[in-house]
Amino acid sequence: MKPTILLIILLVLISACSQVEPEINEEPVVAAAEEEHVQEEVVETVNETIEEQEPVITCEEWAESLFPMQWVFNQEVTDDPGLTKEILGLREGTWKDDFMIKGTSSTKIEMGSKTGENINYYYTRPIFPGMKEDNYGFIYSKKIIDVQGNVLGENTFHIRPVFRIIYDTVKDEKNKWGDPIKVRYLSLVIVEPNFISCEKVD
Repeated sequence: MKPTILLIILLVLISACSQVEPEINEEPVVAAAEEEHVQEEVVETVNETIEEQEPVITCEEWAESLFPMQWVFNQEVTDDPGLTKEILGLREGTWKDDFMIKGTSSTKIEMGSKTGENINYYYTRPIFPGMKEDNYGFIYSKKIIDVQGNVLGENTFHIRPVFRIIYDTVKDEKNKWGDPIKVRYLSLVIVEPNFISCEKVD
């Protein structure tokens, strides 16, 4: 084969290689750009999802987080039902944040007996008949104060729960004069809180 023909073939091959090479080099650049764009879209989607899923706690949900796990009521009893103290009351107790449960001096519980009530549950009642609606029930109250000492408001709620029995027992004890007595202890959990009011400072 003549040298001139060989030279022409060589030049054609070199030209073909130079045309293919840029196409090979462009593919990784395009792929990297597309991948970066996809990653940005994924990050934006995740951020939007997180913002959308931030929980919004209602006043009632906040209040329920402070309910005691159990409510223990007591009652002094005797062998003679006629002498047994009628009041089954929560004499002391605290919410989960250790704030005192208010309203115990005006509130008692009784087994369901009215139309629409369940005889297996205990219902919140006023100790004294004829009491105003606002004057009985169990109350939480806490003033909210900022770091500068300003009173921002008050976190408060008022409930009249319906309770379910966990256990019911009677123990032999002594009263403050040393006389033997029997005390009934009733441990309950809330079935329905029955909110009268609920306010929370944001």
